[in-house]
Amino acid sequence: MKKKLLLFILGSLFVFAHAFAQQKTVSGKVIFSDDKLPIPGASVKIKGSSTVVQSGPDGTYTIKALPTDVLVFSYVSMATQERPVGTNSTINVALKTDNNDLNEVVVVGYGTQKKANLTGAVTTVDTKMLQARPITDVGRGLQGVVPGLSITTASGDLGRDPKITLRGVRGSLNGGGAQPLILLDNVEIESIQMINPDDIESISVLKDAASTSIYGTRAAWGVVLITSKSGKKNQPNRVSYTNNLSWSTPTEMQKVAGTAEGAEFALSALQRANPNVTQPGVVGMYIDDIAIQKMREWEQLYGGQQLSDEMVMGRDFEVRDGKLFFYRPWDAGDKYLKDWSPQQNHNLSVSGGSEKTTYNLGLGYLDQTGALKVNPDKFSRYNFSASINTAVNDKIDLRAKVFYTNTTSTTPFIFSGAQYGPFYYLYRWPKFYPYGTY
Repeated sequence: MKKKLLLFILGSLFVFAHAFAQQKTVSGKVIFSDDKLPIPGASVKIKGSSTVVQSGPDGTYTIKALPTDVLVFSYVSMATQERPVGTNSTINVALKTDNNDLNEVVVVGYGTQKKANLTGAVTTVDTKMLQARPITDVGRGLQGVVPGLSITTASGDLGRDPKITLRGVRGSLNGGGAQPLILLDNVEIESIQMINPDDIESISVLKDAASTSIYGTRAAWGVVLITSKSGKKNQPNRVSYTNNLSWSTPTEMQKVAGTAEGAEFALSALQRANPNVTQPGVVGMYIDDIAIQKMREWEQLYGGQQLSDEMVMGRDFEVRDGKLFFYRPWDAGDKYLKDWSPQQNHNLSVSGGSEKTTYNLGLGYLDQTGALKVNPDKFSRYNFSASINTAVNDKIDLRAKVFYTNTTSTTPFIFSGAQYGPFYYLYRWPKFYPYGTY
């Protein structure tokens, strides 16, 4: 019995080693079939596995595969191709336009059209991309998805509306920029933050001036058409619940120069402009060569110790010639910022339909907390949506849609704008700026 088991293990190892030895590197180039130009970002995947690579800027790719594998080449709006690896070490592919994609129905103005019949510049957004992203609002979900659509935020404040521009257009409106018209089921909305991404069925972006023929001059900067979800005919009652519990953490934090280094740099810079400066001061704090030396002595004597916030005169600061000098370093970021902040998003929907009546109900809740340890910024949003459609007879349909959004935003005290918020003042002052008590 032991002998048979040993033979089985050795045979399995031989088969595995043989399969691994057969794996080889396959490379090639992906181009357009009509103009022979390279396709950057084309997907090259091993069929039936999770191994996938993308072609580079010049259309080239490299992937490791077995001779028995099949490579699947795909790109947006192009027909997918499959190529067996076999004995080939180089596989070049020319992708053709997918004519079936032209039959896709696109929401345009007050109706729908097939892509093949469109004469204006229209881009449709695959809502599956929104569902695949851990986003809190539609604006950030559209970033990098629609060509020519630029979405930026002036700050990282929670619940802040992003700035949306199409094709980089700028005008005299909105302080030098112009926002596109945003419609939810053909009703203009004030803020894209009001929409729950889970309630969206489709999104179309009208980019050219042809949209003004439908919506007037307000659509001169483009139109973002958002269609909400509705029930489907002859669909059994369906209850769906999704949630997203996550946290955010800074990827990179600013580093403030050390007490002695920062003070020495500031003193040298001021003396370069005016050699007579010996004791410059700012907001009641002064520095000189003696203070810089005592900052270094403080680091040698007390650096790394867990001292309380209570400052001691003579050790942490002193008064000389009627001027106040501070020597103790303070880490404002570590003192007032959390390592991570939580976020939760919950969505509940109920939908269904019969031969004549369809319905869809949706509930959403979003809660975000900022990074400050004391009085952090907070943003919460409650969404309710209801859609019902019933056919009275062959000629009359009754439709009703209701949307309710309640948002609450709490922001720490700021002086004149978001750019002068807590983060600005935490890193504005030098490291010897006192954050303790006396």
